[in-house]
Amino acid sequence: MNEEELCVICHESMESVHSVIRPSNCTHKFHTVCLTVWLARDTRCPLCRSSIDRTIRYTCRTLFLTALTISKEMVLERCVYTYAFLSLLLQQFPTARIWRTHRTLIVHTMEQFTVGDVRLPCLDITSRATAKREKRYWALQYELLDKGCLARTSKRVSLAKHAILVSNSMPIVVLVL
Repeated sequence: MNEEELCVICHESMESVHSVIRPSNCTHKFHTVCLTVWLARDTRCPLCRSSIDRTIRYTCRTLFLTALTISKEMVLERCVYTYAFLSLLLQQFPTARIWRTHRTLIVHTMEQFTVGDVRLPCLDITSRATAKREKRYWALQYELLDKGCLARTSKRVSLAKHAILVSNSMPIVVLVL
């Protein structure tokens, strides 16, 4: 799949169920939801940095609020899968030395990860420490969305971990200590 077929913010296909929008000042395309989240931080195109028109920003917000009512469960599912994936990675690669040794495998696994319709967002897993921070971040996202604590919803996390392991999405490394 080439880069033009992917939303550069979430790295998912443009052919997914999300609506697609093109900022008025450039030719780039993004999922409306992704661009709306981006616009909360920056009012420029994520690729070419040209300013995004106010009308487009308003349209994004309106479409996002509509989509939010429909897709909250999808967002929760993605949070849980991301948290579960990172938990499994941190278990599989328990030290910084082992993590560094297998960094290429870890990054490749993350990029190729898919269970059902779920793909991981762009994660900073350049080191074990950053992966731990990402795991805390996704636990917080889940908590904010579900008004609960991810640790207390262990059944949902266990199901996600099981689905990941069954799908053979996790690298299996035999550790020789």
